[in-house]
Amino acid sequence: MSSMPRHSFICFVILLFQLTSPAQAANPAGCVNDAKGETAVSDCTASIESGKLKGWELAASYVNRAIALTELGKLDEAMADLQKAMALRSPYPDALVAEAKLKFKLKERDAAAAALAADPKDCVPDAVAEVAISACTIAIAKGNLKGTDLAEAYLRRGSGYDYLGKYDEAAADLDQCVKTDPRFSRGYMWRGYFKMKMHREGEALTDFNKSASLKPDSAEPLAFRARYYYEARGDWKGVIADMEMAVKLDPDNEDFATYLDNARNEQSKQ
Repeated sequence: MSSMPRHSFICFVILLFQLTSPAQAANPAGCVNDAKGETAVSDCTASIESGKLKGWELAASYVNRAIALTELGKLDEAMADLQKAMALRSPYPDALVAEAKLKFKLKERDAAAAALAADPKDCVPDAVAEVAISACTIAIAKGNLKGTDLAEAYLRRGSGYDYLGKYDEAAADLDQCVKTDPRFSRGYMWRGYFKMKMHREGEALTDFNKSASLKPDSAEPLAFRARYYYEARGDWKGVIADMEMAVKLDPDNEDFATYLDNARNEQSKQ
């Protein structure tokens, strides 16, 4: 009989630990395993500080709190909790899995810090959302950015939150973006797009109009507003008017020209 492959053996050992661990370890009293964010941190902290938990239950509370802290971006605190969990019980499969995910986020944070060290104004606009959020948070916290640079950092972080579905955080950052620089056209443009997604059509149109008025020589705000006319109103006349001007301002943009042709075709069908 052939021996079990090493990878399969490791998976088997992890599964065995999961099956033989006390049931309460996955959900110790007062530290709900499926709780999120600050609620989970508060519950787990109360459980840990109660002095009633020992062994697997105490280790599980540290792991659960570490997972919640990771979600909140408190990565160093999360790693400290995982180390305490593994000191109590090792090997601990749940802690190992959480540690692997956390190490990935720590690498992302390091990458963001390196990018900012190279260019303090750049919070990685082309990076994945988590990296952009981390980098922009660092940039904002340093307090060195002013005016449009600071507004841009709020915009990029807000866009990252939007991508991750953290809409309250996205809304707050996009509002802060235009508050920081009331003449930042792209800030109004992207806030308008966000509000359109949130079905706040009236506010979205106000932002698109503001964006276009602040930068009348730019085609991009017009293209965004044209999309609004199509998605929110089905107004092909409005779409065509904006896209005709966008094409005039940026005649080499093939996407704009194609969008205008399609809009004219749709209007002709009505």
